[in-house]
Amino acid sequence: MTLPIVIRIPFGGGIGAVEHHSESPENFFAHVAGLKVVSPGTPSDGYSLLREAIDSPDPVIFFEPKRRYWLKEEAELPVRTEPIGTAVVRRPGTTATLFAYGPMVRTCLDTAAAAEQEGWDLEVVDLRSLNPLDTRTIVDSVERTGRAVVVHEAQVFAGFGAELAAQVTEHAFYSLEAPVLRVGGFDVRTRPPSSRSSSCPTSTASSTRSTAAWRSSGDPRLSAPRPRGGPDRGEIVSWLVAVGDTVEVDQPVAEVETAKPSSRCRRRSRARSPRSTAPWATRSRSASRW
Repeated sequence: MTLPIVIRIPFGGGIGAVEHHSESPENFFAHVAGLKVVSPGTPSDGYSLLREAIDSPDPVIFFEPKRRYWLKEEAELPVRTEPIGTAVVRRPGTTATLFAYGPMVRTCLDTAAAAEQEGWDLEVVDLRSLNPLDTRTIVDSVERTGRAVVVHEAQVFAGFGAELAAQVTEHAFYSLEAPVLRVGGFDVRTRPPSSRSSSCPTSTASSTRSTAAWRSSGDPRLSAPRPRGGPDRGEIVSWLVAVGDTVEVDQPVAEVETAKPSSRCRRRSRARSPRSTAPWATRSRSASRW
């Protein structure tokens, strides 16, 4: 008996939505026998996995990472990537493996790039499919690196990372040089947008330089005008200056992604010096610069 149906579910946080629109319930569905559960981490996979899901004779739950809706990629249609049930190594490495899916794939790639400066050669594996799970690719990666870290937005307790850690321990125990680590959200209900940046995993680059947030009443040398109902928090996408650089008044220092239209962030003119040192740097969803 076949049941060809696809249910698309936007999930995860990162866009300033309210609590029940920012949850990560993928583990609930992955636990149901007979359901296929997938979550793309790249634009090409978003297209290809959806076509694969439509062609599947089985019911497919298609989790769409909301924070990655604005990711862009050059591709020629129709795009066909690996089928459902196949994981992909997005970045080869030798010292440890980061396992992720959906919104955390890009976060792990950014983290791997930052960790390279500290001597870590991290491998990033995009699971793509939670059920069925590509155990072979997972085990092969752990056998190469000897360490495993599972990253997801959902709470760590009873999250999908627990299943992955169990699979790795069962099938690659003698290859492990350390216990499998899990990185995820706190074991609390989904937090309001104003305080959510501290409860979701972020890349090393973002977490060490900033909490991915700015405040109108924060640093005396920088100001973020806030229209009524406008945003006072955002996610840092790229830095336009380096730590310790000298910046001019009105010089863009960073790009921030927000859930609202962006405005320009300037160094306050009432500062004593016409020049200032930028202790941190920030893209807006509309690709404008701060």
